[in-house]
Amino acid sequence: MLRQDCGIMPEMREKTLRTTIFDRLQQGKLSEALKLIDSYLQDSPDDLELQVQSANLCAKLGSARRAKDQVRLVLQHWPDLSPQYLSTLANSLFKSGDIEGAEDIYRRAANHPSPTSTELFDLAAICRATGKLLESESLYDRVIELSPGDAEAVKNRSELRRQTEQSNHLNQIRQLLASAPSWDKAMRLHFALGKELEDIGSFDEAFNHFTQGNDLRRAHLDYRVETDLEIMAALAETPLTYRDPDPSTDATTPIFVVGLPRTGTTLVERILICHPDVESVGESVAFPAAMAIAANKAGVTGRSAVEKIAAFAELNPRILAEHYSKEIERRHDLPPFNQSLDKLPLNYLHIGLIRAAYPGASIILLRRNHLDTIIALYRTLFAAAYPFSYDLREIATYLKGYERLINHWIDTVPNLHVVDYENLVSAQEQTTRELLDGCKLGWNPACLNPEQSTAPTTTASAVQVREPVHTRSVNQWQRYARQLGSIVEL
Repeated sequence: MLRQDCGIMPEMREKTLRTTIFDRLQQGKLSEALKLIDSYLQDSPDDLELQVQSANLCAKLGSARRAKDQVRLVLQHWPDLSPQYLSTLANSLFKSGDIEGAEDIYRRAANHPSPTSTELFDLAAICRATGKLLESESLYDRVIELSPGDAEAVKNRSELRRQTEQSNHLNQIRQLLASAPSWDKAMRLHFALGKELEDIGSFDEAFNHFTQGNDLRRAHLDYRVETDLEIMAALAETPLTYRDPDPSTDATTPIFVVGLPRTGTTLVERILICHPDVESVGESVAFPAAMAIAANKAGVTGRSAVEKIAAFAELNPRILAEHYSKEIERRHDLPPFNQSLDKLPLNYLHIGLIRAAYPGASIILLRRNHLDTIIALYRTLFAAAYPFSYDLREIATYLKGYERLINHWIDTVPNLHVVDYENLVSAQEQTTRELLDGCKLGWNPACLNPEQSTAPTTTASAVQVREPVHTRSVNQWQRYARQLGSIVEL
């Protein structure tokens, strides 16, 4: 009715609507853009571009089932799509947790008669996630042949295997750095060069390049470590009430694996998903999203992070659990079931609220030698999270606040299961048995061979978890004892 009332010709209405949709996308108002697209597609279902955009937005907004349905609809009605559209659809499936479906479509895009470096890059990334590391390296080689300045491809390729004196890419990376690339490309190249130099034992030169890469990243971040310390201190000072599980109302008992990144959280996830009773939702943002929904409904808005913490503690924990279950179902197209595994490292901030919401949940907290943690973080270029990880002193400062917080959780949160990384890799069977007991799972010998799992993973440990459990990463900090200097005393 509104379209008729406004008196705009059909072609003008379409142009106006597309402009409005584009504006909403530019403004980050994805839900509004999707509603406009839905409205338009009711009258014009043959608009391929907006049908593809609908799948893309559903995935970005966490509507996994709807995104998958939309992808199927597009593929059914348009079987001969361009590589660009195929990549967008594959990305929608990837974000919605359908890794196998995404890989099939990425392959269709890459097998186009004239694939671009974009399609090859996407397929290389999905092969890395699914453990096809040799194919991934070959694809990244093709990407770099087509786009020699693709620093992201160079960095990703360097991580796929342990480089050797006889087989590495050192000269190529040095030449790319000498070409005066932009800061963000140089940053990635420094991390790649550091990784390959470390592999061949040139630790001093490797650390120099890690430092240059970290300095470039830190210079382009607006971040105060003091803010994070204030948040962690406020969490430790906010009292929470815990209750015993009630079998009649607390039937859902998910598993949460938490801890700083690079401390073994992915390894624990891989061990647990070898058990037939466990299914992982990966690094899901379902719990923070549930907190936001519950807080919004309770009127907890417009406050600083520290001010919100006390208000979060007042949320009804049963309502919080209900929102979390709904978010798991919506974001991962999974019904909430007893042994879903949520492995978002940053949930260490929410251990108290998780226990309040789920008295019977299994909460696994990973710990690792602080100096090994510092080095592991410093050697890793994260996509967006963990802004404290690009300066050695800020990492050490953050870790002090983190240690105070987790000690508070250990002292106050019932039935928190703590796993030391060093024990996990040096006394594998004993620690694995204790881990399974902590998750109320029966013994399964498959959990001793997590490298045999074919499940995909997209974390920074995606390559390492394809190897048998080993102790090579214990005391790695000693390679860089001189460079760490006074950090050792913090």
